[in-house]
This record gives sequence, C-alpha cells and structure tokens, in this order.
Amino acid sequence: MESHSRHLEEQTRYVYPTRVLDVDGNSTKVLTAAQEDSWRENGFALVDGILEPDLVDQIRRNCCNEVSPARESGVGLTKDNGFRGILFPSLDPATECVNQVTLHPRIITAAAQLLGIREHEMRLSQSEMWPKFSRPAQREEDASSRLASEPSAGVGQSPFSKSSPDQRVHIDAFNHYLTFPNHWYKPDCVAMIIYYDNTEITGGGTAIVPREGPEDPAYHICQAGGRSGPSGRSGPSGRSGPSGRSGPSGRSGQNDPSPQLWTPGGRGDLPWIDDRTLAEDYFLEHHPDIHAFRQSLYSREKQVRATPGTILFYRLDTWHRGTPLFPGQMRRIQNMLFKRKHAEWVTSWNAGISRDMYSRAQTVERIIASATMKQRCVLGFPDAESEYWDPYTLAACKARFSKIPGGLKHFSEVEEAVNARFSSGVSGAKRTRSQM
Repeated sequence: MESHSRHLEEQTRYVYPTRVLDVDGNSTKVLTAAQEDSWRENGFALVDGILEPDLVDQIRRNCCNEVSPARESGVGLTKDNGFRGILFPSLDPATECVNQVTLHPRIITAAAQLLGIREHEMRLSQSEMWPKFSRPAQREEDASSRLASEPSAGVGQSPFSKSSPDQRVHIDAFNHYLTFPNHWYKPDCVAMIIYYDNTEITGGGTAIVPREGPEDPAYHICQAGGRSGPSGRSGPSGRSGPSGRSGPSGRSGQNDPSPQLWTPGGRGDLPWIDDRTLAEDYFLEHHPDIHAFRQSLYSREKQVRATPGTILFYRLDTWHRGTPLFPGQMRRIQNMLFKRKHAEWVTSWNAGISRDMYSRAQTVERIIASATMKQRCVLGFPDAESEYWDPYTLAACKARFSKIPGGLKHFSEVEEAVNARFSSGVSGAKRTRSQM
C-alpha cells in the first residue's frame, strides 16, 4: 500500500514524457493524437524520441559544457539579455550541432502539426541554448520601487540580470508579444524547451500548470457567445465560471479580461520580480486578491521529468516557472519558438541572422544552400509558390548559392514552379523585368 501511495503521489506531482511516432517515410505526423490533444487542451505535451541520440550526445559533449572548448575559450557563447548561451545560428564549428537541432525536420513538422498548418507557413522566432547553474536565490532590493509604471526604475537593465533560480509562476507571452495572446483555440505559436540533462539528477524541472478545460479560471475562460470575467462572473452567455474556482473578486483584478495579466511584468502596474518569494510577498501586500489566485496556481503545478533529448512543447499562454537545481548541478536546455508567418505581433527573441551573414564563415549561406525547402522557409525564405520567384530571381539565387561548398541542394521544387508559370528561361526573365 505504501508503494502504491508513493506512486500516486509521483503521478500527482510530476509529468513524464511519452514517445512520439516512429519515423515513417509515408507519415506526415510526428506527434500522436494524444500528444496533440494534450498541447491543444492542457497547454503542453512532453515527449521523447524526436532527436537522434547521436545528435543529443554531440550537443552534450560540445555545448555549454564545463569541459567544452567553447566554454573554456568563450567562443560561441554570447551574452544576450543576461543569458550566457549559444544563439542560432552558431558560427562556431564545434557548436553548429545547435543549428541542426534548430532546423531539425521532425521538430519543424511537430510544430506545424500542433498549429494545424504547413511547415512553410511558420517562421522561427527563437532558438537559444543556455546553461542554468545552482546558486542561492537572489534577493531583489525594494521590489515595490521597480514598478513598470515608473520609467526611471531599472532603465538600461535587463530583467534577466536579476533572474531567480526559484521563479514566480508566469506566462512567456510578455517576452514575445507586442499585444496579448490570441484566443485559446487560435494559437499564434508553439514554444518548446529541449532538455539536455536528466532532471532527476540536476533538479530544475520546469513546473507547469495544466489547463483543466475551457472554463478553467486560470486561463482564457471561453464560453458560448463570449468570455467570462476573471472572478467567475458571467459573460455575455449568462453562464458563470465553475463554482468554487474563481479568480480575484476584489478591486485589483475585477475589470481585467484575462487572469493571465496577473503576473509580474504582465499588467502595466505590476513590477517585474522574478523571485517567487519576493513576487508573492509583493502581491500579498499590494494585491491580496491576485495573491490568493496565484497561490492556487502553485498548488496545481506539476514538474517535468526529463532526460537528455526530452522536449516540452508548450504555449506562450501556459502558466509555468523554473525551479531550483540541486546543489552543485548544471542543467542545459534549448528554448525554441515557431510562430505563424503572419503573426507580426509576436516579435523575434533572437537578434536575427542578417548580421550573421556579415561573416567570412558563411554559416548562414551554407545553411540555406544545404537546407530543405521546409527548413529554409521557417527562416523566411520564400516558398516555391511565392510571387517573389520568376526566372530572373531563380537564376540569381542559384548563382549566389551554387558556389557554396557542397552546392545548392533541394531546389528543384522552386525550379519546377517557375518553369510551370513562365514559358522560357532568360528571355522570359527579360520580359518580366522590362514589364515592371
């Protein structure tokens, strides 16, 4: 009985990965129906089996590792918003395996599968690998003075310069959106965390708050004809939220359309505090109703159990947080984000690859020359049916990339599309350009 009780407790506190579909040349899917449903309904899917073990081992040997040449020399490690990590594209030959993961065909297919679109209809918005080290929690001085409404407070400082090993519960939307997350069943993007260490050894498993149905007051409370208010008050349909599971009913949150605003750095008057204890102390003093709501999130959270190669697919509107590592440990992860190509309100975390083309290494050019069309398209390369292509642009792009070592590959799709639309090669190109 004791072992059975312990097993039930483990199932309550932790989430374990499930295996994806096996590689099948005839299949266009990577994730199982259950994994798709978990992401769409619960806000996450934890999976194993997408990345090849050899590729994962290469990452572990060469990237963000204490004995890695890149770590010892500082090559390939970039200080970005307070993170010491490897941004895509890595220009260091020793860590170009990060590029392989970023554009991994099965990752791209899985992300498109979750969004319900074709691969070329997505764009890469983030890819960064970085290590987290165990350390004491940093205590921020006078958190109440760091209100977002005070423009002079913290000018020139990144919030990550005071990040905490024990984070407050939050959503990632406010790191990426210029606006606010779309309706639950109209997601703009797929976020993911790729783990390169065993969290049972290192600690630091991501804690997530699974969504519990369309009337879960922790999320968008979608109802027929409209969305209910944050305290279980009825929406336009006249149906109230679940009894006994309401959000703040006091002054602080009563006029807000979504409870996901109630996080540090979310609603404009709430200060950016990363540390869990300091954040919740602030809410207890200044917004006790929001504090009570947030305590319910902590009571519901489950922690990810991951081994090297495990991937957490989640959403920018999924409640989650980072947890402390065990003493003396290091945990490496890769954060990635794919968005719908027209979702311009979701901004890019990475600085972009334009400046990386200002390099003798020609890393970006080599990636484009060797990539498949699906891989190119997530970087912004025009798909075969794009109006960009005509005989002139086709010939110019072929001339640009065909001299790259290894040559230009996987380009027949564009050539066939152009040939089908234009009657001839060079002469057609001249006519096209002269008519402009």
